[in-house]
Amino acid sequence: VHVSASFRVLFVGSSMRGWTATSTGLPDEKGGSGLEVTSGAVALYDCSVQGGAGNTGFFYGGLGGDGARVVLGGLFASGCTFEGGKGGFAEDFLPAPGGDGGNGLRIESSAQAQLVDNVTLGGAGGGSFAGPPGIPGLAISSAAGATVVQHAAAKRVYDAAPIVGDAQAIDIAVTGAVGDALSLLRGLQAAYTPQV
Repeated sequence: VHVSASFRVLFVGSSMRGWTATSTGLPDEKGGSGLEVTSGAVALYDCSVQGGAGNTGFFYGGLGGDGARVVLGGLFASGCTFEGGKGGFAEDFLPAPGGDGGNGLRIESSAQAQLVDNVTLGGAGGGSFAGPPGIPGLAISSAAGATVVQHAAAKRVYDAAPIVGDAQAIDIAVTGAVGDALSLLRGLQAAYTPQV
């Protein structure tokens, strides 16, 4: 998933996977990021984001893709899993290393991430026919100047049916911590009525 120049992007319960590099030989090819934000603001709730694996290289193995990479803008994530892709295999008889694993979450210098109750995992390093394995990716990689805040709170869950008819009951499930305040807003008319 690629987000560019979009500042109101929301994903709930989504699964995102970066492409797996499939070329063989030279040059080594990096796997894709599960989510890449080149400019924008993105919120994720209960999502799974995984980078793709690097290719099998004739010399070096390809690098694993990052789970999510934020270049410019911001990311808010709650209850999500970010995992880097596995590095590719180096199949040359020379002692070349396997590809390094991707980072679970990569935040560049002009970006920020606000994180609540997530799991971040670096991808495994790739193997090698005659050389050392690749280095595992980092759980979170942040460049100088980046802002990464891991909030101590547990995630909150609010779940309700997306559509109900007039005068029908609606079930609402809320999960939180002791002492949380809950507000439920209601209206007597629809906030949006499509023009016919």
